[in-house]
Amino acid sequence: MNKNVIFGFFVFTLALSSNELAWVDHQIDAIKPPRIGVAAVTIAALNDPFIFLEKKVTLDTTNTVKQVPATSGTFAFKTPLPTAPTLKLAAIMNGAALINGKWCKIGDTVQGYKVVSLDLKSAHLTNKNKKLTLSTQSDSKNLKFKNK
Repeated sequence: MNKNVIFGFFVFTLALSSNELAWVDHQIDAIKPPRIGVAAVTIAALNDPFIFLEKKVTLDTTNTVKQVPATSGTFAFKTPLPTAPTLKLAAIMNGAALINGKWCKIGDTVQGYKVVSLDLKSAHLTNKNKKLTLSTQSDSKNLKFKNK
């Protein structure tokens, strides 16, 4: 008799718990069908939501002051001489360096510089007549990096 009561109680609790989880099955069935979303053609037809005001600036290699007409008055500023492209080392991991958003290994070339060696904190690059060392250390007091 005692075994029958325990078995009946077990079956009764099992039946109750299966009904309590029925809402989970309903939720899973609701998310199974693929979502349609917005077609790529519709997105491509949208106008750019950002408005950029363009000012016409002429490149001046003599580094002199230019007057540039604008919508309200004129602005006077010096146009800088074109400089060499900058290289920025973001990370070093697994024998590769992330330079200007591109992963490079030893022997790869980035903007005319060949990656010669990598260590824990820096990457060493060479050009025909220049040696360059890029470092992950920052002079900023707001950023804290732990280089091991």
